[in-house]
Amino acid sequence: MKSIQQSLRLFPLALSLSLTSLAHADANLHAISQHGGAMVETASGVILEMAPRDNALYLYEHSGQPLSVEGASGKLVVTGGKGPIALTPAGGNRLNLAEPLPAGAKAVVSITLPGKAPIQSRLEPAH
Repeated sequence: MKSIQQSLRLFPLALSLSLTSLAHADANLHAISQHGGAMVETASGVILEMAPRDNALYLYEHSGQPLSVEGASGKLVVTGGKGPIALTPAGGNRLNLAEPLPAGAKAVVSITLPGKAPIQSRLEPAH
């Protein structure tokens, strides 16, 4: 019984800490959206910005600093669409899409950076 009471006393603290971390992550994503694109942070801490008007995907470190895409390769698969769309490095933190995305398209992206674990994420571009 004592264990349950202790757990119940710690629950509000645990809940408030988890909500604080979620609010912090959301604030970071809004702060660095430099190209008007939809933002998503991957499990590995890499932030992706899908910018359809530039026909590009931008990569950032968790801190918000641009992540170099030199030597990167990748593909983007539109949900319910045709085959994969190639992603090619275009300097800095930008990967160009080989073809434009349909408006409102949802996609899955897979990126390989030299010396890092592969990055995979779902994207829903903002239009």
